[in-house]
Amino acid sequence: MYMSPIYTFFFYTAIISGLIPLLLIFIKDSKFNKFKNPILPYIVLVFIASLYEYFGSYILEINTVAWFMIYKVGAFGTLSYYFYHLLNKKFKVIFVAFTILFTVIFFINLPKVSNETFLNINGFLNAIITVFIIICAILWFKQLQWKINLNSHPNSYIIFGLLLVYCGTLFLHLFGYSIYLINKELFFTAWMLNLFLNLLNRLLLTFGTWKILKSYCKN
Repeated sequence: MYMSPIYTFFFYTAIISGLIPLLLIFIKDSKFNKFKNPILPYIVLVFIASLYEYFGSYILEINTVAWFMIYKVGAFGTLSYYFYHLLNKKFKVIFVAFTILFTVIFFINLPKVSNETFLNINGFLNAIITVFIIICAILWFKQLQWKINLNSHPNSYIIFGLLLVYCGTLFLHLFGYSIYLINKELFFTAWMLNLFLNLLNRLLLTFGTWKILKSYCKN
């Protein structure tokens, strides 16, 4: 598979940065006794995703349709867990409502999944996760009374990264298939935005994880 130099740079940097957060935790605490932050399941998911992106998608060239669907379920589940605990287990109605919505949309579209439809279905699921993250982020910042201290709240880095990657690629995911049908070259060029924002998300996840670990070392 040919990749342009800039695409290659984004691709490999995104993979490496996706592995680092879990490795950081393992180096600091191999038994995961101290790292109690609820972002851990998402960190594990990103670690697995990075390995799959390289070995599954790039090296073995396995069809990514099934992986996209599995990843969306994993992303919604781990991010729901993260925000639920970050918001002190409040706003249960919101979490239940989005879980029902995501589950219904997922199972309605599951029988329809194919190479031709998965971009549209992925777009619908991605839109649900995006709105969910925006609402949870607003609630969390409101919980902090809008006083965002990056040193005191390292989760801010993680949330900013999530907002960047999901909000920044919302329309790309929603209209990706239409763009693909009209102009394939334009689609692959636009997809670099997805890769770039994923890279930023993983870098912010890495930095946020490092700040959380650093705060544990002080205690």
